[in-house]
Amino acid sequence: MSVQVCQRCGKEILSGGLFYKVRLVSQAGFDGVLNEDDSDVEGVIAQIDEKDQEMMERDVYFEMEATLCIGCKEKIIESFQREVGFEDSIGPGERLH
Repeated sequence: MSVQVCQRCGKEILSGGLFYKVRLVSQAGFDGVLNEDDSDVEGVIAQIDEKDQEMMERDVYFEMEATLCIGCKEKIIESFQREVGFEDSIGPGERLH
């Protein structure tokens, strides 16, 4: 018997029970415009050298996944919708994309 555990609340989800894999992905966007002054390449390199490599990678791409029960999945979605201002445009059961 396979048991899943909600990573948010710790609830055990027995084999055959409903659970969700929720993934958060953050990717850097690029609009095609570079605002850096080409003459200050050394300054840009110095800024890069000062940054932690893990944080630089996270600035470009970050992904994490969690196993959630239905209640926690709904709470996470509702929280995200509130935080980014989607609460008026997306109803229950509707998809973000």
